[in-house]
Amino acid sequence: MHKKQAGYTLIELLVVTGLLSLLIIGVSSLFINTLTHKAKLTTQQEMKLEGDYVIDQISFFVRNAKNITCAADQLQLKNMDDGQTTFGLADDDNGAQRVASISSYTAFLSSQEYSVTRLSFSCDTNPNRQIYVTINLELNRDLATADPISRSFSHTALQRNPASPE
Repeated sequence: MHKKQAGYTLIELLVVTGLLSLLIIGVSSLFINTLTHKAKLTTQQEMKLEGDYVIDQISFFVRNAKNITCAADQLQLKNMDDGQTTFGLADDDNGAQRVASISSYTAFLSSQEYSVTRLSFSCDTNPNRQIYVTINLELNRDLATADPISRSFSHTALQRNPASPE
């Protein structure tokens, strides 16, 4: 009589090992996809905050400007304190173009993390001789783990305090 031995056969061990391997591969790919998606969403949120900040800063100056001179790629404002501010693209120390406020010194409004692919201004006047400025901005960021992310912003700001005619 044969006595049955306790334990597993080689085939049973190979089947279990194969199934566990498939399970681990599935779980790890799900984990990696989740991390990649989270990084992309975080970048999109940060990009929105950055674009909103740039638009808000320029809009604040437009609303409070005495005089506005508009070009397609630059916006020149005479401030309430008679100072001059110009908004446009300027090269930083690394040669990248960033949105900048140029007055007595250059202050960058956009960070180095995002490339500015478009900044444009268009101006028009309403019947009350107030100038309204449409600001168009496009930010871009290349991610190592995903496709590049791009976002466009557009906002129209109305000048509240036009200078009196002299």
